[in-house]
Amino acid sequence: MDELNAALQTWGQPYQLWIELSQLDAGLDAVFIHTNNPNDDNFPITDSILTEPTERLPDYLQTIEGLEQYEIRLSERITYDPFDDEPEEITDHMLVIERRGSRYPL
Repeated sequence: MDELNAALQTWGQPYQLWIELSQLDAGLDAVFIHTNNPNDDNFPITDSILTEPTERLPDYLQTIEGLEQYEIRLSERITYDPFDDEPEEITDHMLVIERRGSRYPL
């Protein structure tokens, strides 16, 4: 994320940069770069449902040097298992990570 942020600094366009980590499915983990879109007026986006984590952060995050430079919040996502005969609601808690002091915070 730091390398992407450094590269984007020289781009000269406004952007939002964040990471999402799923607590249930690593296949949903991603780094997002959000920019202006000429077809929609959705920049910058904000997520009013982000909350502060109430539990200890996972060990793999505790070992990151400079972790205090990042804001880590939670987003609750509700999905359904498409392979279940009777679709069951699944609640995933996504860790949303962005650099503190971002020009366009979520």
